[in-house]
Amino acid sequence: MSQYCPPRSSKQNPSRRSFLRATLVAASLASTNLAAGCKGGGDDEDTRPLQDGAAYFPQSVLSGDPRPDSVIVWTRLEDPELAEDDAEVTLELASDAEFMTLVELEGGTSTPVPARAMYDRCVKAKVRGLEPATTYYYRFIHSRDDGRYVSPVGRTRTAPAVGADAKLRFAVVSCQDFNGRYYNGYARMAAEELDFFIHLGDYIYETTGDPSFQKTTGRVATFTDKAGAIVFNEGTDKEYFAAQSLSNYRELYRIYRSDPALRKVHETVPMICTWDDHEFTDDAHQDYATYYDGRKDEKSSERRRFANQAWFEYMPVDFQEEDFEYDPTAPFPGDIQIYRDFVFGKHMRLVMTDLRSYRTDHLIPEDAYPGAVVLTEAELQAELGELPADASEYVDIDTYAGGAYKAALVAGAAELDFDPAKIAGNIDVAYINSSLAKLGGGAPEPIVDLAGLERGYAYRHLGKLSTHASIGSRYLVIKDTFDLWARVNYKKSGGKSQDAMGPEQQAWFLDKMKGAEETWKIWGNEYCLVPLVIDLTA
Repeated sequence: MSQYCPPRSSKQNPSRRSFLRATLVAASLASTNLAAGCKGGGDDEDTRPLQDGAAYFPQSVLSGDPRPDSVIVWTRLEDPELAEDDAEVTLELASDAEFMTLVELEGGTSTPVPARAMYDRCVKAKVRGLEPATTYYYRFIHSRDDGRYVSPVGRTRTAPAVGADAKLRFAVVSCQDFNGRYYNGYARMAAEELDFFIHLGDYIYETTGDPSFQKTTGRVATFTDKAGAIVFNEGTDKEYFAAQSLSNYRELYRIYRSDPALRKVHETVPMICTWDDHEFTDDAHQDYATYYDGRKDEKSSERRRFANQAWFEYMPVDFQEEDFEYDPTAPFPGDIQIYRDFVFGKHMRLVMTDLRSYRTDHLIPEDAYPGAVVLTEAELQAELGELPADASEYVDIDTYAGGAYKAALVAGAAELDFDPAKIAGNIDVAYINSSLAKLGGGAPEPIVDLAGLERGYAYRHLGKLSTHASIGSRYLVIKDTFDLWARVNYKKSGGKSQDAMGPEQQAWFLDKMKGAEETWKIWGNEYCLVPLVIDLTA
């Protein structure tokens, strides 16, 4: 716990500087308890004049997670002379942009904050003991033999007191791809008077120009550590990379914060953020990627931890666990917990969730065999009380016709780009026949005698028309049949087939929402909670 340390003597004229008391309880990425040190403000204080030190703070400054009595402030120190050594910077807080009225930190006018090499010398400090609904200014100082160098000045603001009848102005942003795009929205935001802004994820994009959805002209993010990255289309004019190493992920944050509009907003408005998929990998669930649509196992706990560590280092987040320090050896998902909530006066409760770390896989696997039956005749009758008109015939391919059709499809699996192991059990007859037609000569005759065959739905009825594809899996499904199948699966699994939060987060979320008494309960989450429905009947 913190302790009060009376101010030491100062060479500065008290009539020019009044000292407001605040406490820095948890500082830096290591969440060091600085209150016991009572440092700063003594007769041995370094009084050399401040010089422009923007070069030593290349990502400038930012703040986040404002509460009525605290805020997180952030910077990153870069000095080639430090090599791999740990360092220390000095934090100053003031009630004015000219730093004429300093806020007392740890019994003095400033306090040291570690910049540890193991965390890329990112500096995070939680400043406690602040006044609610108050604007503060902060800066960091890097002391060298040749002088003292100061960071750009940051402006932040605390939340209104709990129960206060306060008005709020805030913005909501997401999905800020750097490749081929420019942050005109941030340039507009910088002109607004905002209390804070909410970032709903995709703060970075892990790829450097995926032509399937990213622009490949204009400015681009590039990796210094290309050997540590995942390469696609290697050696072609369409070559691009995806972050894989810790160095890759860190570099993306540095590149994105080179944008002047983004930096301006960060320097003047505190942020509250969560992550989406691209902070790790496109269409992520847990520690799985989806680049190859089921052609290979893309689970990578190490890559996920690298992504999480970089996010921890570069984002101004107030974690629920006091004195939290990221442990790179901790197993995912226990390495980090980012869901948390905020209260802004009597009118707003903001609940930020994590819908990527604990969620189940997409309901339709990317490598699902389109002909595999997912709802049998008995299941359709039980759920609907009747058999839908568009249900189609299926057979047990293992036993039908003595296994002749299975043998033919297994033999042609490579040509048809199927996994032969998936050609088993109940298979849709129409899909069997269409596959046989693609194989040509030597294949058995199509199944034409449909009398007496049971009818059901296969993956193709849900929109999955080819294997190893995102279409019909995580993108663009057929609504009515998909909804039916999802409902049946939800019942059969006891809800586990569609678990986005995990049990602990869900219990926490429901407790926060049900217990909130504020006028507005706002949920900050990463993806749409309603479908985009496209009418293609015409």
